[in-house]
Amino acid sequence: ASVTNPHLQECPSFFDGLVCWPSTGYGSMANVSCSSVKSFGDINKEAIPELGFSAFAYRLCSVEKVWEKKANYTECLEAISEIDMTPLRNKRILAYLNFYLSMTSLIFLLISLFLFSIK
Repeated sequence: ASVTNPHLQECPSFFDGLVCWPSTGYGSMANVSCSSVKSFGDINKEAIPELGFSAFAYRLCSVEKVWEKKANYTECLEAISEIDMTPLRNKRILAYLNFYLSMTSLIFLLISLFLFSIK
């Protein structure tokens, strides 16, 4: 919900829940780096350096003096689809493997303690 001021020649800055859009002149397109869009950064914090500043989200400040209802995140989605997620999958597999092998070890330890405590 943006507030328009008849004396300003730009759409005011506002936060739409994903990104803080800068004030932008009427009829102009605002752009924000995908690395600053919170939701995309949460997907894989380690991948943000890979995104760099090459991909942007866009939103139009219309000549009617209001922000368009929808922003364009196409470049951000394309950049995220190009990120190699293999290292993240490998970390997850190793974490699960570590957990299950630790549980197995604990079970065998408890069994051996039980067996050695019986007289």
